[in-house]
Amino acid sequence: MLKFFQTSEIRPNLHITGYGKLTDEKIKNLGYTHAVDVTNEYKIHSKKGVKYFNVNVDDSATTEIQKHFNDAANFIQDAMDEGGKVLVFCRHGMSRSVTICIMYLVIKENLSLKEAFIEIHKVRPFIEPNLGFWKQMIEYEEKIRGKASVNIIEAARMNKEL
Repeated sequence: MLKFFQTSEIRPNLHITGYGKLTDEKIKNLGYTHAVDVTNEYKIHSKKGVKYFNVNVDDSATTEIQKHFNDAANFIQDAMDEGGKVLVFCRHGMSRSVTICIMYLVIKENLSLKEAFIEIHKVRPFIEPNLGFWKQMIEYEEKIRGKASVNIIEAARMNKEL
């Protein structure tokens, strides 16, 4: 269970975790200036020196997360452009927060969906975006690139095999 609450570095100023015993004070003391809260159940936001962006979603295959991709990616990029350090979190750091980080890499760093998943998987091997989120990521990649780098069957396999 502890692995979920360890912080994983995606980029030097972009990290992911599960919320565990996360507090505003802990986030600030770890040097984070910005946080993306990808939950609907855990709100700590006292705003003590940390800027928050909320993606208020359930970890459910029927949840619409795609509408948050651009705004979340912009928040992360803007924070890093100002020299900030960003923490993205959900309950376990496996599905919701991972989806947002994958899409940040797709939108802002021009990685393919498959490349982004593999890159995050290297530093956080237990990631597993739910299939509804995969479907939305695939649709988004098709929309912006004309084709997807992975299909839903491959996505389900990557969740289990990588």
